[in-house]
Amino acid sequence: RVMQENNPLIAQASQVVGWDAETGLRNRTSYSRIFPIVMRRAGDSGRQVSMVVWQFRYENELKRLLGANDLRKITTQLSHTIDEALGDTDVMFLLQEDPFLWGALFVAGPGIEDEVKKQVHNMENLALPVDIKTKLPRLEMRVGAAHAEAGESAGELLKKAQSNMQYDV
Repeated sequence: RVMQENNPLIAQASQVVGWDAETGLRNRTSYSRIFPIVMRRAGDSGRQVSMVVWQFRYENELKRLLGANDLRKITTQLSHTIDEALGDTDVMFLLQEDPFLWGALFVAGPGIEDEVKKQVHNMENLALPVDIKTKLPRLEMRVGAAHAEAGESAGELLKKAQSNMQYDV
């Protein structure tokens, strides 16, 4: 009984601290804390901050087809696979859980977002466990990107990147 009471407390504490316990990624709280630091670092080096966000296309249908547990399994596996593919040059986040929304911040020159979009799309089906590949013929991701302007807040950049997702083909 004590363990059952402890699990929600651990989840709540990890949310406040700034990471998702299951995927090991930073969360939206951490994003808000890290963003000003990344902006300062970019300003000092004369580079710009880019944000790339991605989420499942047709997540409601995926949830109905696979169930919440299998969708969470895919989310965890996909998070690890994309995080490894992006390497140490990024700061990757699980920004939202319903629907799942990932994001990554980059301090780089122009063109980085196109490369990240390609990497995310390349990882879509590689990350699927074998038992799920039999239920799901193909996984699709929507990807969007935006560049931070001087004085822009973390929330504004996130909204701008999310609005660019709808035009991704």
